[in-house]
Amino acid sequence: MNRERPEQNTTADNWVPEYAPWRHGGSYVTNVGYISGHSGCVSRNFPDRKWRIVCDPRPFEQQPTFRTRDEAAHAERAIARSPERAIEDLRSEYDHYATMVGRFGPEGATAALHNLTRTTERYLMLRGEGTV
Repeated sequence: MNRERPEQNTTADNWVPEYAPWRHGGSYVTNVGYISGHSGCVSRNFPDRKWRIVCDPRPFEQQPTFRTRDEAAHAERAIARSPERAIEDLRSEYDHYATMVGRFGPEGATAALHNLTRTTERYLMLRGEGTV
């Protein structure tokens, strides 16, 4: 699994999802990566047995369902690549960093700063403004 450059072995027009088992009965989508470093995950481990994106931020009633695992993976890829999601991930990392600095001072926030830096680099790479 390559989270740093999740699509280096695929082309934009011919993307094929790659999977690994998820411990809760779904599948990691190993070649979908969020700038925060998380990989994609889809499952049909729901009462209606329909495929969904596991970490879809929408309320359950508003989450789309999919007929196949591949359809769900393609939808998650679109979410992971969206600028709105990238900005949300950056905000989350910044908030975590600010909390760590407030609780432990600058010395205790080294790991949080590293994560914020890596997330920012991934965001710039996604926008085509930098390399990682």
